[in-house]
Amino acid sequence: PAGEDEESPDAEAPADEGEGDAGAPAASGPPVIASAQMIDPPPGGDNNEHPEAVDRAIDGDPTTYWFTRTYVSPTFGMKPGVGYAVTLQEEATVSQVRLQVNGTGGMVEVRITDPSTPTEGPVLASGALGPDTVLTLSQPTAGRHVVLWFTALPQTPDGRNRVELLEVQVS
Repeated sequence: PAGEDEESPDAEAPADEGEGDAGAPAASGPPVIASAQMIDPPPGGDNNEHPEAVDRAIDGDPTTYWFTRTYVSPTFGMKPGVGYAVTLQEEATVSQVRLQVNGTGGMVEVRITDPSTPTEGPVLASGALGPDTVLTLSQPTAGRHVVLWFTALPQTPDGRNRVELLEVQVS
């Protein structure tokens, strides 16, 4: 009887796992982020908000991060904002964006729009930033690009006005 009990759960487990694996990609599961880019358009932008660090906010390692330049004012002064966009592996419905940030304050807007037009389209969520910021969209929205538009910068623990984006997740 002991041998039968051990075999029964093992025999059932692969079937359950197989069903779960087959159903997860088709039915649900978070959208997969394929790539990311920083956005720093004119007027005032020169498309140079640390592009070399962009992938660090989607690498699954919260000890690395993408960051903007450091500004004297949290409202930039010479431009309306900067952005960060993720491109999904395929079009998906997005209902929530989670940001891990080294800092607090500032303001971010979420849009499902093309990164080349970061301020076009409705703002689907917005809010101040904190270490673990969860932004729930006003309605689930399908798209391939999720744009984060920072209209004001958070302040890092050491007092700098800049975005330090440790991780971005969408669901």
